[in-house]
Amino acid sequence: MKKYALILFFAVGLFSNLIFAQDRPNWVDNPNSKYSDVSYLVAVGDGDNRKAAENNASSNLALIFKSDIKVDNSQIDRYNELLGDQEAFQHESNVTKKVKVSSNQTLFNVKFGESYTDKSGRVFIIAYIDRMETADIYNEKIKGNTEKIKFFLDIASQSSDKTINYASLNAASIFSLDNELLIEQLKIISPEFGITEGLGYDHNDIVKKSIDAAKEITFSVSIENDTDGKTTAFIKEYLSSKGFVINANPILLIDGNVTYEKLDLARPEKFVTWNLYLNMKDTSDNTLLSTTAKGREGSVSYDAALSRCVNEIGKKIKSDFGQKLSTYFDGLVKK
Repeated sequence: MKKYALILFFAVGLFSNLIFAQDRPNWVDNPNSKYSDVSYLVAVGDGDNRKAAENNASSNLALIFKSDIKVDNSQIDRYNELLGDQEAFQHESNVTKKVKVSSNQTLFNVKFGESYTDKSGRVFIIAYIDRMETADIYNEKIKGNTEKIKFFLDIASQSSDKTINYASLNAASIFSLDNELLIEQLKIISPEFGITEGLGYDHNDIVKKSIDAAKEITFSVSIENDTDGKTTAFIKEYLSSKGFVINANPILLIDGNVTYEKLDLARPEKFVTWNLYLNMKDTSDNTLLSTTAKGREGSVSYDAALSRCVNEIGKKIKSDFGQKLSTYFDGLVKK
């Protein structure tokens, strides 16, 4: 009796597995059975719910597009800012789905197809890119970027002002970098239908000219109450990281002040407040930008709290001041 019961148990299990195997669509394991590789790029993702499955499918699709080109968020923000609201809307209006899949990778015209939920509640979904349709979108985006690049290069060629020259070349490099990413993706999506040559500019040449132009932008830095010199050092370090030069014959001057104050909150921890004011002027004493920031830090001692304040000031210089400086230069050449 036990023998028959055991046989029956295995038979039921085998039957259940067969039924489960029949229920599971073929595309889950072989997505190209549903979407031909000739016409589509495709990947399957899974997750606890549909959104998680879509994210996983997008990430798997992105694995096809390995890139050595690095783009940070500030460059992406500047690109969108230089486009302007109306152009940015038009720029994206023909994109069915834009998916940011990594810190430097965005895919366009990603669509989601069939989905399947197994008996455990696991969701599977197909993400795909139509090669020909998406190639048209990429070609249009590349053309639009190219027009912007030529616009900024024309400004640079016609101006003798060092700040205008740098601003226009640096703006051109932002759009050229975006094109490099688009072209790299397009070569995978649909190389036979992609515009990847004869654009009328050289990316490496633009980058080199932008770097050379940055060296012509000279700064001086003078911060009051900066007894340890750390705020001044942060500013100089940031400017140098952007390719600018600190010397005795500046065309742009940065001044301001930094203050610290001990704060008694009747608590075991020690607190220090800080205030930072920065101002950038030209040689005619015209204010070009200003920024202020303040904060409070606590720790086991006033020295430790002060150290935290200094670190926060360094972060603010890179973020707040850095953003305003980019906005200033971009504003010189933005349409």
